[in-house]
Amino acid sequence: AATTPAKVKNFKATAYTKTVKFTWSEVENADSYNIYVYKDGQYVLLGTSEGTSYKATGLSEGTEYDFYIRAYISLTNSTIKGSMTSVSAVTKPAKPDNLSISGVTTSSHTVSWEETPGANYYYVYRYSSKTKSYTVIGKTKDLSYKVTGLSSGKTYKYKVKGVLMKNGKEIAAG
Repeated sequence: AATTPAKVKNFKATAYTKTVKFTWSEVENADSYNIYVYKDGQYVLLGTSEGTSYKATGLSEGTEYDFYIRAYISLTNSTIKGSMTSVSAVTKPAKPDNLSISGVTTSSHTVSWEETPGANYYYVYRYSSKTKSYTVIGKTKDLSYKVTGLSSGKTYKYKVKGVLMKNGKEIAAG
């Protein structure tokens, strides 16, 4: 007689903006694994994997999710299911859209962008041609940031990342 599959171990989630990738340790004799999200008081099947990884897509950005997995053993006329294992993950906020510059003077201008769902605040970065990288120049809860101390006639490049605070940790846009 077949035994109940063991509980899945090492169930891990890596969250991106609208996707989460899962990995776990193989369960002996398991034929497949079902991955669920707990939503509106019920377990909703996201998909099935015969291996030890799965990628969930179509999720909302900047959102906390509770995911569950269970192993299955398939028999001729039935299926035996193991107990659930859970992991929580928070998807990253989207990158802000429509970055623009306004209020240009010889020494300052204002960088603006559209609100990012799920973001608690934003980091503003400026590109340095010397280091060939972006550096944080400010942090704000507003949808704009005034940059001062600029040199007249010089070109500046910026990017903005929305940040979600969850359990004391920063989760920045991708």
